Parts: sequence; C-alpha cells; structure tokens
Amino acid sequence: MADPASSSVPQSGRASAPRCSEPGDKRPRTAYLLHRRYRLLSRLAATVGGGVGLALVAYSLGPPLIAGAPVPMASFVLGAAIIATLAIIPYLAVRWRWRLVKASLDDV
Repeated sequence: MADPASSSVPQSGRASAPRCSEPGDKRPRTAYLLHRRYRLLSRLAATVGGGVGLALVAYSLGPPLIAGAPVPMASFVLGAAIIATLAIIPYLAVRWRWRLVKASLDDV
C-alpha cells in the first residue's frame, strides 16, 4: 500500500528543476561545465603522466642506487626531464583539445 503523505511530497533533483524556455539560456553554463571538466582532465593527465615518468625513472635508477653504484648527475637531470616531459605533453594535449571544443562552441 502506498502512503498518501509520501505521494504529495515533491521530488528533489533534476525532475523538479525549472526548465529553460530558450535554448540559449543553458549554453553559458554548459560551456563553463565543459571548461571545468577539461581543466580537471588536464590536471589529471599531467598527474598520471608524471606518475608514469616517475615510475620509469625509479625503475631505471633504483637498482643502481640500491646497489650503491655511482650514478652520474646527468642521469638525474635526464630523469627529471623525462618526468617533466611525460607530465607536460598530456596536459598540453588536453588543453589543445579544449581549445578546439571551445572554438566549435563559439562558432555555433
């Protein structure tokens, strides 16, 4: 049996949200949300890329360091360059993709 009091309570969420009368009213919010998502994705891509670079450098420099073998300073510089490159390239790729999406939003 259904409770009569529960059927009169309005539902919360998207169903009760007011609908926009014009399609142009939602567009700035949509563009903002897309921009926010791409910003988050670019940071996530940079973090994952940096993590992969760090894992590769640790995998290659870890055993000699643990064994106590001398490791040239150039290896650390090259390792830092690898980490930075693997963090920057995905970040820039996502930002480039956002610029393409933004340009398509402006054209419409």
